[in-house]
Amino acid sequence: SPLGITKSILVLELFVLQSILTTNKNMSKIDKYKILEEINSGAFGTVFLVKKNKKKYALKIEKILKTEAKVPKGSPIWNENDFCKKIANRYPTHFMKLYTYDIITDCTHKQKRVKYFDQLDKDTQKDINRRQKSTVCVRRIYSLISGDLENNAVRMCKHAIIMCVIQVLNAINIMHSNGYVHQDIHNGNIGYIETTKKYLLIGGSRIPTYGKIYKLIDYGRTQSRKFMRKKEFENAKSRDMSIIPRLLGQWIFRQKHWEKAKRAETTSKKPPIYKKLRKQKYNHKICVLLFEVLYPETYQKYILGRKFKRVVHPLYFISESDMVSIIKNLMFGKRVMDILLKYK
Repeated sequence: SPLGITKSILVLELFVLQSILTTNKNMSKIDKYKILEEINSGAFGTVFLVKKNKKKYALKIEKILKTEAKVPKGSPIWNENDFCKKIANRYPTHFMKLYTYDIITDCTHKQKRVKYFDQLDKDTQKDINRRQKSTVCVRRIYSLISGDLENNAVRMCKHAIIMCVIQVLNAINIMHSNGYVHQDIHNGNIGYIETTKKYLLIGGSRIPTYGKIYKLIDYGRTQSRKFMRKKEFENAKSRDMSIIPRLLGQWIFRQKHWEKAKRAETTSKKPPIYKKLRKQKYNHKICVLLFEVLYPETYQKYILGRKFKRVVHPLYFISESDMVSIIKNLMFGKRVMDILLKYK
């Protein structure tokens, strides 16, 4: 059957890839891991499920340029290794642990082209094409996660989403307080592992886990404040924190409509509520966030032009004043956490 043929081809591809990796003249620790299947593939790297001594791990293979192979201090590869060594491996509860990595110069791994390639800007497309032609790869062995928020089809209850946000916020606070920024936090980069633990101790409070411990993953754009200007670092912190109101706002819309809602700004016919917010001197970005989170029905009508069967209003469980405070205090993770802890 066609399904059987497709499966056979996939198994053959994995076998060929495993053969390529293990026939490298300079055998490394990573060559001792057996590839089981592909987990995920992005614009710049592919993640595989691997096994060694009956234990399973995640293998990330990423094409890099020859100039990056020397790993100069402050380069993306150096930044990721530095972050893992100083933060991720010290705080494994909310980050993936890096076990080992290597760089090979005769890599024949072919990175799949992402579906949204044509939507990327020309510079990013050129960068991807340059890396595709490279024969240099960096390989990393990370601890394994169960899934991520983007592919998590289980609909969480109102308290579970708040506890999720508190865990994510705690991870962001750990990064920022130690002088690092993530710079690429979105649903796909918020992973989780399933747990039997009922509570986590965060901010002096016992936080219900609802069976999941959340971790920030993918550290390819992490950076230390040592290599950033003060204003640049502060802006990056603010971008990291902007995931918080957006995570809460996602429960206004069904997941499949969220991307459309997130990209939407405001139509030419600005509704009265939007104008009212503008008069209160919120800047445009904060204004849009407030508008979509505080007034979902109006946002759907004016921005999306349609209504959905189910609307989960965040104000059913978070007060309007607290939601405004969360958005206004995006630079201050501790203040936001204190607000959310009231709802545990």
